[in-house]
Amino acid sequence: MKPQITLRGIGSVAFACLFLIATTNTGHAKQYTIKTAHGISITSVRHRTYENFKQLCEKYSDGRLKVEIHPSASLYPDKATLEACMIGSLQMVFQPDAEVAKIFPVGDLIGGPGLYKDVDAFYKFSRSAELSKLFEPLKAKGLQALGHNLNSIAYIFMSNVKPIRTPADLSGLKIRSWPAEFPQRMIKAMGAHPVIISFSEITTALQQKAVDGVFTSCVTGYASKLNKLTKNYCTGILLGPSPNIAVFNKRFWDLLPKDLQDIILTKVWPENLQYNKKIVTESEMKAREGYRSTGDLYVLDSAPNADVWTKAVVPVRDYFVGKVTPAEWNLVKKGLGIQ
Repeated sequence: MKPQITLRGIGSVAFACLFLIATTNTGHAKQYTIKTAHGISITSVRHRTYENFKQLCEKYSDGRLKVEIHPSASLYPDKATLEACMIGSLQMVFQPDAEVAKIFPVGDLIGGPGLYKDVDAFYKFSRSAELSKLFEPLKAKGLQALGHNLNSIAYIFMSNVKPIRTPADLSGLKIRSWPAEFPQRMIKAMGAHPVIISFSEITTALQQKAVDGVFTSCVTGYASKLNKLTKNYCTGILLGPSPNIAVFNKRFWDLLPKDLQDIILTKVWPENLQYNKKIVTESEMKAREGYRSTGDLYVLDSAPNADVWTKAVVPVRDYFVGKVTPAEWNLVKKGLGIQ
């Protein structure tokens, strides 16, 4: 029988070898290679944010930091990248909150509904001292957090049944979900029924009426042309953003010279976060224009009945509040100015 090799099983040896590979002498200055990977398209907001991170690292370090990006699951699928970072096979990742939440319950809360009044509130919180304190427990998991960025500003409900003005308009519908707690609870909060279907099967499911609609991120739905198969839409950051937690492997981070750590913290990350905000906002606006061109779009950011939607999503938010400590919830409230 062949021995079974796992990421965890090769962790200690892998890190020692990979750190030697990741640090090479170039003249008098040692070069540090930050290897990262993801499983999505090179046209995505996340990949473009990685590219900007790479450019800024190499620019501000005068080449002492080199970043290698492996996109489209060419090295690891998305679900494996966090563990690869934890053991040192990757040095840094922008990992979706839902994946980080498997080892860090706060991820489901700060990536969920009913928290952010607008995109500015999200980025202000991302730069806050309170979020930095919330991320402290990740160090015990072998991760050093930088902060929060976005793949999409908001999730979206899509349906062919009727215009979506209130949660009741989704009641009783079969809505596609992915196999995670957050989307299923959001769909149930609207009185609808979650149907677990892989993303690649959504088109067929809509065409065959196996589902009445879809819950996904606004940008992803438009990029996948799901607006060509649906005609009624409701979106807004109230439904939750689609964020990533940016993390380094902690052992790699601790071995970086302090001046390179400072470059990443004080120059690279703030500019990269600003770039991410710019392109995610542009992508969201483009997506919304696309939805309007093919159907009826209801935007909760400026909706007169936003309080009705808030009432529907608060139980979902409160469920995730119940999974964190009171101290953690107090930090979230303080960072966002929630009473």
